[in-house]
Amino acid sequence: MRSPAIGCLAVALLAHPAALLAQSGDRSAVIVASATIAPRTSLKVSAHVLEFRIEPGSTEGVATIEFTAAARALPESQVIMTVSAAGGLTGPGGAADVDVDVAFAGEGSGAQSGALHLTETAATGRWTGAGVRTGRLVFTLRASTPGDYKLPVRFAISVP
Repeated sequence: MRSPAIGCLAVALLAHPAALLAQSGDRSAVIVASATIAPRTSLKVSAHVLEFRIEPGSTEGVATIEFTAAARALPESQVIMTVSAAGGLTGPGGAADVDVDVAFAGEGSGAQSGALHLTETAATGRWTGAGVRTGRLVFTLRASTPGDYKLPVRFAISVP
């Protein structure tokens, strides 16, 4: 059973430690405190839909996403930023069954490059420890048919 005096001592230490020490004389107490700091993340992106325009005579279009990713994590923790398709790709005339390739190139600290397969999640950034990272992801869509293409995407950041 914990003494009420110890609880009062803890409150007094937080409120007025010098006054408490002056009044305590030779009384002492041991106070054990613990805190759990859980990872926390924040991610802001400039758009949630990739919009590409392939001009006649060309086979690729470009879309750019700016990001600010922040994580509170232990120094040795991995932080991973990902992207996945959040819906189907629409192409010229609304066609959803277009044969395309989508690649991305990361710019900024921890940003990565790779391919975005429409049925998988791709890692777009990776770093160790806490902090704020800013950068951009430049997506390139390759298709044989010119026109406008749209792909809704979902970005996420995690500390596994």
